[in-house]
Amino acid sequence: EEDFVSFVHSLCQQDPRAWKPACRALHQQLGRTADAVQLLLDVLRSDTSDPQVFCYLARLQPNQAVHWYSQALAMNSGCFAALVGLADAYRRAKNFTEAAKMYKIAHRERPLDARYLYRLGEVLVQDGHSAESRDFLLQALQSGDASCQAHAASMLAVSHVVDQSHTEAFEFCRRAEQLQQLLGPASAAEVRTARILGALTHLRSGDIVGCVSALSQEAAEGLGNSGRAENSEATNPWEEMLYSTLGLAETLRGNYTAAEGHFRSAARFAAGHPFADLLAHVALLKHVQGDDHAAVKVLHQALDADKNSPLALLRMGQVLLCQGDVDKSTQYLQKCLQQRTGTLTYGKAEKGVAHLYLCVAHHLRADAAKSGEPHIDGMAKEQFRQSYNLQPDLRQALKRWASSNPSCPACDAGSLLVSGTPPRMGMVYLTPAQAGVVLHYAENMGLIPAGEVRQAFTAAASSVVSVEGAPKQAGQWGFVRQGSARSALETRTSSQSSVPTLIGTGSTTEPTSTGLSQVASEAALGADDAFGLSAAGSSAPHQQLERPLHLSPDKWLNFADLELGKCISRGEAAYVCRGTLLTSGRDVVVKMLHEDGCVSDQQATSDLAAEIAMIASLSHPRLVTFVGACMESMHMALVTELAPGGNLHHALHVRRRQLARHE
Repeated sequence: EEDFVSFVHSLCQQDPRAWKPACRALHQQLGRTADAVQLLLDVLRSDTSDPQVFCYLARLQPNQAVHWYSQALAMNSGCFAALVGLADAYRRAKNFTEAAKMYKIAHRERPLDARYLYRLGEVLVQDGHSAESRDFLLQALQSGDASCQAHAASMLAVSHVVDQSHTEAFEFCRRAEQLQQLLGPASAAEVRTARILGALTHLRSGDIVGCVSALSQEAAEGLGNSGRAENSEATNPWEEMLYSTLGLAETLRGNYTAAEGHFRSAARFAAGHPFADLLAHVALLKHVQGDDHAAVKVLHQALDADKNSPLALLRMGQVLLCQGDVDKSTQYLQKCLQQRTGTLTYGKAEKGVAHLYLCVAHHLRADAAKSGEPHIDGMAKEQFRQSYNLQPDLRQALKRWASSNPSCPACDAGSLLVSGTPPRMGMVYLTPAQAGVVLHYAENMGLIPAGEVRQAFTAAASSVVSVEGAPKQAGQWGFVRQGSARSALETRTSSQSSVPTLIGTGSTTEPTSTGLSQVASEAALGADDAFGLSAAGSSAPHQQLERPLHLSPDKWLNFADLELGKCISRGEAAYVCRGTLLTSGRDVVVKMLHEDGCVSDQQATSDLAAEIAMIASLSHPRLVTFVGACMESMHMALVTELAPGGNLHHALHVRRRQLARHE
């Protein structure tokens, strides 16, 4: 071999054109890459005019590829190999802006083939130019290369997911899955990616149940194919996204125990280096569980990992706003809005949420100013306008409000804007006071009719204190109020009767977890779980009460499978509202205890249990059908079918209906 090396060096000195076959023999056949590099450097000493020598050096020394390709372009600015090679080097370095620029220049020199068209489309998506990418990706999709077609379909799906074009996203997710399956077992990972994108689209479009169903199936298939896959030490961003998204969806459903388990699985796939988005989702879970201290701690970890993470900045602004720290909240939200959209977790809808929270923050600052600051109120109006243009949940909620009966009682009308516990508007968590601010600006824009309900909410929102230096004892899902923590608690517990509620369940207190995640000390949070999640096997946040009732398994319901709607009636210990059983889409009526009664009033608990037992034992065509019962410690409920004709008392004494004997 040494003699051959000496021979090719001598040959290239006599005929510089022999460098290419000589390098091919040294590098590809003998594996002597260092000798091939030295040969090319010797060639350059005698002749620097051939850009192909620089391109070959770039392939042999990929860590210096940018330097060598740039040298090639200095010799010939139209060298196609150097242009696409430099573009590929920028792509590997995640410098997507420069990569896209070089691919486009190369495309002007010579039409790109399907492989490079795909890469151009991919870097444009990565650089936040999804719409521009689609022309190139569609050209790649129409090529005869099956592998390139499959990858192009997947990237088209990504482009529509980040733009939140749900119909198109579903279409290309299905197409990508079909094309990848044609490639056989080698494309199993790409098929899984297409399904994860489809599930993410379910979540983005508000179909939380569909998202959970799709991702749960993918998680089960992944474990079945590879054993306990999450024990793998290798970082897998798509698996991390699968479990992270599943945790977020379960958080939105109120199934906090399942959410914690999914976040722990995502952390295992992160291999000790979780993405900021995962940490932001964990922080949201801690926030809705009422542990803002843990939420802020996790968000600091997220911002340490990525100081410009828009999702972490959004969540920090949200938590600080609920704590009453309006000035700091404003700073985080403003920085959030400076970040670009167009990622799988932060798109135009999430940017609209940041605008909405910033609208609330500006309103509170203007409301707290003694002399009044109209310019701040103008800023709040502008933030609301931006949010309305970007946030579909806000537009849908206000549309429902505008089309509702304006004469409905204040305690019921709020269910058309937010519902659930904690209250949210679609996927946007809003406190009653925050929702009141939203209604105030919606009326200013003429989006909802003015009326007593809106005035009541505005009054409730203006009663909160957010002046710099005010006490920071924040209530659960409310703004900070003057006075001690005890007085704030007393104000909250009495607010059900004195302040119109915005949530359909009629309860403004937040579910309190009894699991370890709520009682773990700071030391335990740091030592046992970096995210502050409860250890595996801990007691569930919503434990099941004892089951003295003899019900069939299909009659035991999970509270997370109930979507609560308009409040129908309210009593001292319980309230009744309309709802939907998400597992079947069936319209139902839900009778529940107020949460304080469910925890402390044994008589109320016993009475509702007795009523459940009685209704479950009855079956008659003239009686509403028993659907099931929820016996979770914080959510005890009787669920029956919805009878749209109203109750018997209303029929006899209000409508004065005359019933025939057979009726």
